[in-house]
Amino acid sequence: DENNFKSYSFNSKNNTLSLFNLDNTLWKTVALNIPDDTFLDEILDISSDKINQNPDIEIVYTTYMETYSNVFDDVETIVYENYTLFIVNELGEEILKVDGGRTFNLIKDNKSGKVFLIDVYPDEEFFPEYKKTFVYSLY
Repeated sequence: DENNFKSYSFNSKNNTLSLFNLDNTLWKTVALNIPDDTFLDEILDISSDKINQNPDIEIVYTTYMETYSNVFDDVETIVYENYTLFIVNELGEEILKVDGGRTFNLIKDNKSGKVFLIDVYPDEEFFPEYKKTFVYSLY
């Protein structure tokens, strides 16, 4: 079955994710939306049936951008990491973008279908008390 891939690799030079079959042959390559001055943080999910009902592959991933703050000359520089969560399809088309998004959970609701819980952190290391959870539905 072509939907059973074993692994993936990310090419940071051209921001593409390559998906491989069980025999390590290339199955698909997907362009990820990674804005300038940001970096891939984590691939959270790759699926053909969790996000919607079409046969396309959807990829859930996070990016981050580091910003620096040096308010006083005698204090060390503080680094803030700003995260964004993306869901894209195999054509690289953006399905959902959540500024500050760090985690992704999928739950099923018998009435409305699938619902996504996305945790948003302004900066987890320095401000963990500001974590918020948002609920999204694509239906």
